[in-house]
Amino acid sequence: MEYVDLAAVHVMKDVLAVAEEIENVRSKFSINVGGLVTTDLSYNTGQKHQEVKDVNPLTILRWYISNNKFRLIDLFRQFDKDGSWSVTRGEFVDGLKAANIPLTPKQTQQLLNTLDKDGDGEIDWAELLEGDKEARKEQRHIKKKEQDEAERLERMKPAEFDIDNWSLKV
Repeated sequence: MEYVDLAAVHVMKDVLAVAEEIENVRSKFSINVGGLVTTDLSYNTGQKHQEVKDVNPLTILRWYISNNKFRLIDLFRQFDKDGSWSVTRGEFVDGLKAANIPLTPKQTQQLLNTLDKDGDGEIDWAELLEGDKEARKEQRHIKKKEQDEAERLERMKPAEFDIDNWSLKV
């Protein structure tokens, strides 16, 4: 098996981690998921809830590039057959398919709309770089938010009372 299409399924982060491990062993394996489900502890109710997050197609593209030991420029040059530093939307889609990048049609359309900033029907190198820059910024923001939440939850842990020593552990 080389490709698993779970485009209609939202998965936990653990599934993506396992998929990455498989890809490290089997270089031609890829998985396409519809979104990411995170489980966390709500501080005000103490009840677990799930939040479904759609995976940003630029994040998938960056993940694919990283896992396949590409650079963004290498991938773009594969798409840009004439060396003009610009590809049509059709050429970009054909390139994504040829590279077996696991995007749903909806994610592909979202990616095209995000990257074609000037709406001219072409994606040039500068637009792709700008899209990558925005995706990196978004990832840093998400990571910071997750770290802040983890720190907040850590601070909210209740103090423990050590009955043997009649002391309060914080």
